[in-house]
Amino acid sequence: MLQSDARSPDAQAAAASPRRHETFYLEDGNVIFQVEDVLFNVHRYFFQRYSQSFYGMFLCKPTEGVPQEGSSDDAPIVLEQTSAVDFARLLRVFYPDSFVKWQLGTTEEWTSVLRLAHRWQFDNIVALVGDWLPTTATPVEQIALAREFHLPNIVGPAGVQLCARAEPLSLDETRQLGVDAAHVIWLLRENYRTNWRNMEVRIQDAAKVEEAFESLDRPDV
Repeated sequence: MLQSDARSPDAQAAAASPRRHETFYLEDGNVIFQVEDVLFNVHRYFFQRYSQSFYGMFLCKPTEGVPQEGSSDDAPIVLEQTSAVDFARLLRVFYPDSFVKWQLGTTEEWTSVLRLAHRWQFDNIVALVGDWLPTTATPVEQIALAREFHLPNIVGPAGVQLCARAEPLSLDETRQLGVDAAHVIWLLRENYRTNWRNMEVRIQDAAKVEEAFESLDRPDV
């Protein structure tokens, strides 16, 4: 059952108005984004320099007599179908606590960054996430994300780990990979399992894993 809002009009307006993000509303920022009900004031440079999508958007000249999008809290660039939490995680890549470490320590956080970077064509960040995923993600998670976002470099090593371990894929892992990918891993385990102790063979078979998944993901001609 719906309940009526007994608050005053001023209180309702205040609740509906977006709030400034506690970390990423920067005093010297020069472009304002609204994501859900949160405002972010950051530096346009990162978006224009590293994202093909935003680069094209910023090339568009503003309409005369209309406030330029991103110029103020009242005229922000609204990013649809994006969560404020995910956007803040992406910004942590641009604004790390230090030059050698990001405030991103879980697979969930890196996946948030990967999804937005892939959507907005931050190619360098997609590659960066590919380098960092093996530090937090399981081999199954790595393969699933690599196939979804085209990160071929992590498929081989992750596949080797799955084939080299003693236990087979669990039911949950099979569901996460999908039947086709799980079948590839099963075949590779059967074909090469006796050679995993040989490092040279392991390196060669990493390439075979990549080749197998490339063949699986290749569209039918």
